[in-house]
Amino acid sequence: MLWRAFCVLVSLASLVYFAGWLANRYTPSSIDSGLQTVRGEALLTNLALLSLFALQHSGMARRIIRERLGRPTYLLATALVLFVLFVKWEPMPDILWRVTGAAALPLRLLQAAGFVLITWAVSLTGARAFFGLSGEPSFQVRGPYHWVRHPMMTGTLALLWAHPEMTEGRLLFNTFLTVYVLVSMRWEERDLAARYGPAYTAYRDATPALFRFPTQ
Repeated sequence: MLWRAFCVLVSLASLVYFAGWLANRYTPSSIDSGLQTVRGEALLTNLALLSLFALQHSGMARRIIRERLGRPTYLLATALVLFVLFVKWEPMPDILWRVTGAAALPLRLLQAAGFVLITWAVSLTGARAFFGLSGEPSFQVRGPYHWVRHPMMTGTLALLWAHPEMTEGRLLFNTFLTVYVLVSMRWEERDLAARYGPAYTAYRDATPALFRFPTQ
């Protein structure tokens, strides 16, 4: 229990730092701050850091590995990789576009909606299960899961892309994370289908992955 508590605390610390890092506020380092290097060098370094995160996050998320190591250990490893990214990220702060004034309000509201959606989805999963302090819940369709299969990912994409100011570094980060989300969903759904069987397969076939359009 002490080990699990330690892993959860480190994971929470990384999530809090991640929020400040993305917002360019409250944290010693951020996505657009720091010593600017040659663009090509920064691009290669940042792609390497993002690839490290993707390999760790998806590799350790596989069911057979997660069952052997436990979710708390998986969360701890993810947090450590994130801290490496926070420290080693090389800023690419040239601004591509910026939305200010009243025009930025819809974007801020979309970000707020994304945060609410993530929080709602985690609360339905159960914080204890999410952080590996209890067993995985049975398959149930509740709340936002009625409308999309991956509401946490939908909320994450809203937080990323609705930012009023887009720099080269943020565009790189957002694009890589978006591609990663689209690819990793396939692997995750294979695990879910293997765990829950026909119930999940029927749900997957009937429910959109990230967005439900009026015609769906």
